[in-house]
Amino acid sequence: LSKKDDLPMLLVRAMTQISTAKPDSPHRCKLLELYVKHALEAKKPASDASLEAWRALLGLVSPEDVEKQLIPTALRMSKRNAASAAKSVPSMVAHLGLDLSKHAREILDPLAVDMIKDKDRRTSGILLIHHVVRKCGDSAALITLIEAWIELLKKTSKADEKQAVLMALKSLSEVLSPGLAEVGRATDPKGHLAKVAGEDTNEETRVLAYRTFGNFAMCSPPDVQKSAVQELLKPLADKKAPARAVLAALESLSDVAAIAASKGAAVPWATAAIEKSVPWLVVAVTKAVQRHQSVLAWAVCGVLGVTDGDSLISRLKKEHLAVLKDGPSFLNAVPTILKSPPAELLSQAQLWRAVLSGCLGGMPAVGATAKTLLNEGMALRLPLGPFSEALPFCRTAVVLLAALHGMCGGKREA
Repeated sequence: LSKKDDLPMLLVRAMTQISTAKPDSPHRCKLLELYVKHALEAKKPASDASLEAWRALLGLVSPEDVEKQLIPTALRMSKRNAASAAKSVPSMVAHLGLDLSKHAREILDPLAVDMIKDKDRRTSGILLIHHVVRKCGDSAALITLIEAWIELLKKTSKADEKQAVLMALKSLSEVLSPGLAEVGRATDPKGHLAKVAGEDTNEETRVLAYRTFGNFAMCSPPDVQKSAVQELLKPLADKKAPARAVLAALESLSDVAAIAASKGAAVPWATAAIEKSVPWLVVAVTKAVQRHQSVLAWAVCGVLGVTDGDSLISRLKKEHLAVLKDGPSFLNAVPTILKSPPAELLSQAQLWRAVLSGCLGGMPAVGATAKTLLNEGMALRLPLGPFSEALPFCRTAVVLLAALHGMCGGKREA
C-alpha cells in the first residue's frame, strides 16, 4: 500500500482488522499514515464506505496519536478543504475509542460553528457536536464549551452568526445527560441566552434561542428548571410576542413538562404553567393558523394535569372541554389529525394520554362512551361498530393511536 495509490478499501478493512487484533502489529503506524493521507487529507470528500473501512484502526489509536497527529491534521484540513473535512472529521470522531473530554473545545470551537454557518456543511457540524459530546465523560469540559459559545453569542451582532452559535448550542444540549446542575448559566433568566430569546429583533433568532433555552432547561435539575420555566412562560402572556416565538416557547414548555411529570413527583411550577397555557387552549377556534399553539397548550395541560389535576380542573371551562367532546373541532377532527406532521402528533399523544387516563376533569368516562368500539375485555372490537356512534374524542383516540403506530415503522411494539 502506497500513499500515492488509490487504496482498495476491502484490503484496507482486512488489514486494519488484522493489525488491531495484534497489539504489537508492525502495520499499525503505516496504516495510520495512510488514513491521514487518504481520509483526512483527501482532496475530494471520501465515501461513507471508505471512511467506515478505517473504523477498527481508529478504535485503537493512542491518546498521543490523537493529540499530536489526528486532531491537528483534521483542524488544518478543515481550513484548506472544508468540503472534504465535513465528511472525514465527524467520521473520525465517531470511530475514536477514547474519551474526548480533554479535546472537546479544541475540536468544536470554532470548527463546529463554522460548519453550521454553511448550509451545505450544517448537518456535518451537528453530527460532529453529537459525536464529541457522547465521547465526553467529564461534564466540566462541556460546561466550558457552553460558556464559551454563550460568550461568543454576546459578541456577535449579525443574525446569521447568532443563529449558527444557537444551532451549535442547541445541538450540544440535545445529547446532554439530564440533571446537570452546571448548565445553570445557560438557563439563567438574566443570562444572555434568555435575553436573546426574549428581546432579539430577528424572529428566527428568537425561535432558535427559545428552543435552545428549553433544551437546557430539560437537562437541568428541578430547582433550576423552575426559574427557567418562568422565562418560557413570558411570551405566552405577551400580546406583542411573535407567533413563532410563542410556538417555540410552547414546544420547549411541552418538552420540559413531559420530562418533569415523568418522574412521578409533584411539579412545583405546574400551577403557573397551566395558568399561562389555558388561554391558548381555544385560540385556534378563531385563528386556524395558530392550531399548533393550541395543541401544544393542551399537551402542556394534559401532561401537568397528571400531577396537578385540581389546578387544571379548576381552570377548564365549558368552551375548553367543548373542543374535545362536543363534535369535530380543530383538536379532535379525524381528517385533521391524519394530516398532522409528526411533531404535532406527539403533542396530541401527550394530550390524549391524559384524556384516556382520566386526568382531565369534566370528560365522560372512556369505558362508558366507547362501548361500540371495545369488547368487554377492553380489546378493540373487530370489525368496529359504527364509528359515528362513538363520541368524537373516542374516535380521535383510536385514529391517533393508529397514526402513532404507523410512525413506528418496523418497530411495531413501540
